[in-house]
Amino acid sequence: MEEIYAPAAAELSQSLKRSVAFRTASSWDRFFAQLKAQQHDIALVHAFFYVAAADEFGYVPLARMREPFTAVVVVPQDSPIRSTDELRGKVIATPPPYLPAVHLGKKALRDRGLVRGRTVTFDETRTVDACLQQALIGAAQACIAPPFAVGAFQASYGVRLRILLETEPLPSPVFIVHRRVPEPERERLRAALLDWNRTAAGRRC
Repeated sequence: MEEIYAPAAAELSQSLKRSVAFRTASSWDRFFAQLKAQQHDIALVHAFFYVAAADEFGYVPLARMREPFTAVVVVPQDSPIRSTDELRGKVIATPPPYLPAVHLGKKALRDRGLVRGRTVTFDETRTVDACLQQALIGAAQACIAPPFAVGAFQASYGVRLRILLETEPLPSPVFIVHRRVPEPERERLRAALLDWNRTAAGRRC
C-alpha cells in the first residue's frame, strides 16, 4: 500500500504546504472504526463506506476517481499459462487481505472454480509489489493486484506482465475530507486532486 499511496500524500503535502502523512489499517473493520472515530482528516474510501462517512461521521466529498475499481490476475509476459483454468493446482500470490483487489480477485477466481485449499493455493504477501515480484520470479504463478499498481510496477522495474483476468468493476473510490479541515484547505485539496489528471506527478499517484 505504501508504495502506491505514499507518493499521493507527498503530492498533497506539496499542494497544501504542510505535512500529509499516509496511514492504512490492517483490516476493513479497523479502517471503518477509524472513520467512525473521525481519526483521518483525508481518506480514500470505497462506495460502500462513503454513505456512512458522509451522513454520520462528518466527512464531505472531494473528488471521485474517474475509472471504476477492478482487480486483475497477472502472470509474467513469457508465462506458459494462457487462461485462468491453467491456474488449477498453482500458487497465486496476493497482497494483504484488507485490499479490495484481493476480495474481487478471489471472488472472480472462485466463480471460475478456483477455490482456496481445493484447486488453488493463495500466498499472502506484505505489499502489492511483493506480490508482483513473487509472480515475476516464479515463487507464485500469478498475482492478484489493482491494475494501476501493475502499471506502476512495470514502469518502475522495466518488466512486462500479462493480464489473465480482469474482474467486474466496483464503483470508483472517493476522496473525502473531514469538515474540521478549513474550507480554503479543502478547496486546495480538491484543486490538487483534480490537477492530477493533467500532471505527470499526478498520473504516477
